[in-house]
Formats: sequence, structure tokens, C-alpha cells
Amino acid sequence: MKLECKIKIQDRQRTNGSSTLKAAKGVIGLAKSNTDQWVLIVRLFKETSTTQYKLRENIQALLHKCINNGMATIQIKVPPHDIQLSEANVESLKTLLSSVRLASTGNDLPSTIKSTSVNAVQKLQRPTLQLIIKQAIDYPTLKGFPSTLEKLIVNNAQLRTPVDRRIFILKNLHTLDLSDNNIHELPSNLEMNHLHTLIIRSNQLKSFPPKHFQCPVLKYLDLSQNQIGIIDQALLRISTLDRLNLMSN
Repeated sequence: MKLECKIKIQDRQRTNGSSTLKAAKGVIGLAKSNTDQWVLIVRLFKETSTTQYKLRENIQALLHKCINNGMATIQIKVPPHDIQLSEANVESLKTLLSSVRLASTGNDLPSTIKSTSVNAVQKLQRPTLQLIIKQAIDYPTLKGFPSTLEKLIVNNAQLRTPVDRRIFILKNLHTLDLSDNNIHELPSNLEMNHLHTLIIRSNQLKSFPPKHFQCPVLKYLDLSQNQIGIIDQALLRISTLDRLNLMSN
């Protein structure tokens, strides 16, 4: 089995509990070694090589207090590494930790847990996190958008109402820029839990926000150069909002 998430490997001896390393996207999984023992394999997408850790009698602790938030730490005895995982699928993370616990005690893993090929992990491509579209001809009308996108910029692409719903179901999106299009109205139900930057500059919007607007971490909102005459009071109740641009409305 394998799990894609953010990973940070910290050497407990070198850092004394602190580290300046940043978590990076990667993959972690279970594989069978040449001696038929379960090992933990870790690879950051920015690197081509993998790191392997023996599991049997080699787990110091599994820290999972925040597992329901997709976060956990696997503490290895030798080498003294903390493998910190975040932004993971909760159910997959629970399965991984349960399997690591079993393998560390020498118990058999359920038949549903399949060994991950080290070669397959090495060949995994970095997921697409950013997509910039500057003209209508480049818009992925048939192909759609990668589900891994974190930043999407669609400018001068002749977007109109109704706006492509596939944009608003990108669960990992934190930045969305739809400037310089011809959007008159956004979907009535707009819920994007990770979105912190929303730019809809230079469109034809007449009101904002939509009826059901849920962006709980929104910090920057640019609605400049539209046709907005009335701002709903709901906008003023967005407590996370740091910057709001309403110029030229």
C-alpha cells in the first residue's frame, strides 16, 4: 500500500526536536524486502531516490493524536528519524499506521494490504499543483482539471456564466484567479475549505457573495473592476479576511 501526502523527515539526534526543514509532497508505503520482511519506504517527489526503514522491532512510537486531521508521526528507532505526515487521507493514514504497528511486532498483515513496488514508487510523478491558463484555446474543456491542483489561474479565457463547476470542486485549491473573463454570476453554492486567495478582478459580477458561500480560511479577496452595486453583509462576517479590494465598482 502507499499514501501520498506531505512528509517531513526529522533526525532526532541532529535537531534536538527542532528543524528548519519544510514538509514536502511525497509518498510513503509498505513493501517487502529481499528477505521477505516488511519495510517502510519513503520518497519525496522532489527527489528520485527512496528511503527504506526496517519495521520489525524498529518502531519507537506512533503519534496519532491529530490523525482525524490527516496528521501523524512515525518514530523510527534506527536511524532515529521522525517521519511527520500531514494533509493525508484520514482513512488511508489509519490503515497505514495500523499496518506499521502490525509489521513492527512481526504479525501478519491483512491480505488486503499489498506490497508496494519500490520501482513503482520511484517512477511516480510529482502531482500537478499549479495550472495557468492565459487564453481560451488552452482551457481543458474535455480533459478537465487535475484533482491535485492547489493553484489555478484562468485569465482571458472567455469564461462565462455559468462558470465551469469542475473548478469549484477542486478540494486542494488554495488560490483561484479568474480575472479578465466575462463572469456575471458565481455558483449559488460555493464551498472551498482550503481557499485563501480568490481573485475575480475585471469581470461582470453584479453581487457578492453567492447565497451559500463557505470559504472558512479566505484571507484575500479581489473583486475590483466589476459591476457590484451591493455587498451582502455576509461578506463582512468573514472573520479570516485580511484584504478586500472593491475598487472600480
